[in-house]
Amino acid sequence: MDRIPKSLAVIGGGVIGCEYASIFKALGVDVTLVDGRDRLLPFLDNEIPIACVIALRTSACIFC
Repeated sequence: MDRIPKSLAVIGGGVIGCEYASIFKALGVDVTLVDGRDRLLPFLDNEIPIACVIALRTSACIFC
């Protein structure tokens, strides 16, 4: 990647999707995280996905 995009859609709310969303959000990119499941990281205990969602929402990440 030769430049940082203005906006980015991340497809999937698994470990890698959440990681990419948080990295690009930290770089100032407008991020939309798209996931068809009812919650992120469904295989983990509830407190971890909740903390992830709070952190991403605090940084203005959009969820679809």
